[in-house]
Amino acid sequence: MRKMPNIAKKLLPFLLAATLLIMPIKAMTPYESYRYDYWGKPVPAPHGYEPERTYSSDEIGTSPFLTPSDIFYSPAGEFYIADTGNNRIVVTDGDFRFQREYSEFYAPEKTHTLNAPQGVFVDSDNVIYIADSDNHRVLVSDQSGRVLHEIEQPQTDIFPENLPFKPVKISKDSHDTLYVLVENMYYGAVAYNKNGEFQRFFGSNRVNVTPAQLISLVWRKIFSHKKKDTIERYVPVAFSNICVDQDNFIYTCTKTMNTLSKLKKLNAAGENVLNTVQFGDSEVVWTRTGVMVDTQFVDLTVDHNGYISALDFERGRIFQYDSEGNLMFIFGGKGVQSGLFMVPSAIESMGDRLIVLDSEKKNVTVFAPTTYALKVRAAMELYNKGLYDQAVEPWKDILRIDGNDYFAHSSLGKAYFDMGKYKDAMSEFYLGQDREGYSRAYNQYRTDYIRDRFVLFSIALILLIAAFFLMLKRQKVRALLVRHGLLRPKTNQIIQRKGFHCIGYILFHPIDGYEELAYHKSGRISISLLILAAWFVGTVLQYQFTGFIFNTRRIENLNVLLLFATSVFPAVLWAISNWCFCSLLDGKGTFKNIFIFNIYALTPYVISLYITILLSNVFVLEEGAFLNILLTVGIAWSMFLVFCAVKVVHHYSSPKTFVSIFLTAVGVLVIVFLLSMCFSLIQQVVSFVKTIMQELQYRFY
Repeated sequence: MRKMPNIAKKLLPFLLAATLLIMPIKAMTPYESYRYDYWGKPVPAPHGYEPERTYSSDEIGTSPFLTPSDIFYSPAGEFYIADTGNNRIVVTDGDFRFQREYSEFYAPEKTHTLNAPQGVFVDSDNVIYIADSDNHRVLVSDQSGRVLHEIEQPQTDIFPENLPFKPVKISKDSHDTLYVLVENMYYGAVAYNKNGEFQRFFGSNRVNVTPAQLISLVWRKIFSHKKKDTIERYVPVAFSNICVDQDNFIYTCTKTMNTLSKLKKLNAAGENVLNTVQFGDSEVVWTRTGVMVDTQFVDLTVDHNGYISALDFERGRIFQYDSEGNLMFIFGGKGVQSGLFMVPSAIESMGDRLIVLDSEKKNVTVFAPTTYALKVRAAMELYNKGLYDQAVEPWKDILRIDGNDYFAHSSLGKAYFDMGKYKDAMSEFYLGQDREGYSRAYNQYRTDYIRDRFVLFSIALILLIAAFFLMLKRQKVRALLVRHGLLRPKTNQIIQRKGFHCIGYILFHPIDGYEELAYHKSGRISISLLILAAWFVGTVLQYQFTGFIFNTRRIENLNVLLLFATSVFPAVLWAISNWCFCSLLDGKGTFKNIFIFNIYALTPYVISLYITILLSNVFVLEEGAFLNILLTVGIAWSMFLVFCAVKVVHHYSSPKTFVSIFLTAVGVLVIVFLLSMCFSLIQQVVSFVKTIMQELQYRFY
């Protein structure tokens, strides 16, 4: 092997350095984007937005900001920043170059100054609306700084007493209705007409009903008026921000964890038209001190395409949804890097870009959509225009980038459905975990399949009916049905039923069947074990083979031991508990008979379980009620048979049977509690022994 020449050795470091210098270097995005799957678990996702640039007050060309709290992009293409700590409004152009600022406003008689302004809005006529919080007013001005009028607390009896009028956020629709959010106002937004006259309260949140609230309500009904004042009252949570889109839908967000819909899209009547309930992070995090950390939206914006972008104050993340509330992208976070925030306070949209204001870092960050996000937007635009054929290829391009994009699969399924390709639509809906869409596509596919083969299905049905009636006429078949109790014998002949023959008779003649079972002692432990095994296998099959439309379980989470503990184990505990209590209540049944009688009673439920599994693969979503009815009938039938079994095996009257069943249920709960306590104690002992062994190992080895 030849050695490297000395000149090459000397030049090698320089060549490597030169290679590194000419290689393109791309800044890493300071956060990991993700989305949530159908089961609410976070999964990695391509970046929807990336930080384009950050602007500080020096780069804008103005004095340093002090706790800025709001930013608004006007129809004229200018940004208005509410610099709360400096009591001013800073105006820049679309490239964040300083234009002017408003700190004083002029009226014929006096000069107005701002006091902690927290919100700003500019309409299409360039009229400026400022939420002058600590001056308890909304200041309305033109572009020259001339005060047009002031909006103060409405003079009405329905405004809450002792609540200071502190406006914090403002928005306005095309009908000149002004919506003002007042600090701690739980009645909703205060709506004014174009003359500044109070109209109504608009769209308040609802109180979530919890057990604590129900208990408090009961005490308030019982206590006197003086005591009522000492009980905590539960009121709706106030909105944290508000905005209006081009179609006059009013969007609100809530900076709290105590509400179901943290984002709302309200129509003119104040009704939420978004079907989605879960917004923000699906997973809740608990700190070491026991504090729950969840999404708290401080602001939101809606762009010209109807995409909703909401800013999470707690974790600094931005959640973007489409106009129907479907999650598209999650990005951002807390930190000091560009693209991360310390105290995010406001978000605004400018075309397809998003602008975020940070009151702690005192800067503005511009986010630009990635190529992936632009592809998603283009595909959605084609679909919304009804160009389904043209939308197919863009959705396929998106899936080549991220094959786990549930939203893309579902959207592609919708495109196939509208094109009449129902089988392809079913495949995409399945991959997108869209059960409603799958049901619609399957319904159409099933209808077409039956219509194309209607003659064959009709002939097969007629043949089956004819064969059934022919079989009923045969003596052997009739005798078989008589032996199983499905038909009565023609004469008074006595038939001794054994094994499985008893079960059919018990199903339709429970009292007589159980008495016959006890008299002839024809019950079999082996058959009881087979019924238990069938129940256990049925629960496993139900978990795994229930039709996609009705099955929301994750197959990879299948836990056979857990299914065993929820099927076979409770049945055994029931027999043990019934034997224990009924022995004290002069019950006549032995443990063997109690076990056999009660397990035989499970037959209707087990049969209905298997039938629902089969039918779930045939029915559509609208027919799911029939599955629930069938399963409910099976459960009710089995419960009635359990009652008959306890009554017959112990020779009880009906009232005493009810008492024994109640005590048996209590006994099962006590046994489960004791077993859980023993299991916990064993875990602690094992953990203690492991700790001792580790300590001995560290000391002596």
